[in-house]
Amino acid sequence: MTTFIGTPIQQTEYCVTRAEVKAFLRIDSSDEDAIIDSLIAAASLYVENFTNRTLLTTTKSKYLTHWHEPHGTRHRGMYYPYVPEGSLTVKSAIPLPYAPLQAVTGITYVAPDGDSYVLSTDVYEVVTHTMPGCIRLKHGQQYPHVRGDTDGIEIIYVAGYGTSDNVPDGIKTAIKLIVGNWYENREATSPLTMKEVPLGIECLLWQFRILEL
Repeated sequence: MTTFIGTPIQQTEYCVTRAEVKAFLRIDSSDEDAIIDSLIAAASLYVENFTNRTLLTTTKSKYLTHWHEPHGTRHRGMYYPYVPEGSLTVKSAIPLPYAPLQAVTGITYVAPDGDSYVLSTDVYEVVTHTMPGCIRLKHGQQYPHVRGDTDGIEIIYVAGYGTSDNVPDGIKTAIKLIVGNWYENREATSPLTMKEVPLGIECLLWQFRILEL
């Protein structure tokens, strides 16, 4: 099963604001606001990739070749059993990365005849209380046969904490600390590079990280 996540639209809002970061770093001047904005964007992306979470509400797409891998899948600490296409199952699940999952907008697939179809919600249910969330078959249902195109199955879903008020304070503090670190060490002659994040900040983020085992 080939899996990849569609690239979301470039974000314009983040869970920390320029004003919050400047107050945190005690920066009064507005001369480098553009630099601070770019660092907020980069730090937010770093945190999302490190924790395997989505911060603000974002629509994503997951593409599959087939419904399941040949021997099942272990994704971010959870095991999802293999179920042959066309067989009956109760809990064959497909994980949707970058939690928390809010909702699944729709699922489309390319059938063996080459036509695209929408998978009925009578076939699957959405599980949002796990990390990551997933879709799984309803009792007595089965996934339809597919042609096997690389992007033949598309799952469109919404992930994120919603607004910045719902993002954990620890994550927002980590973003501010990363911005401060990169802001102070952005010169080419600095012993640090912008790719490096101090261990203390990573330790702060580890409590939010969803592991892939």
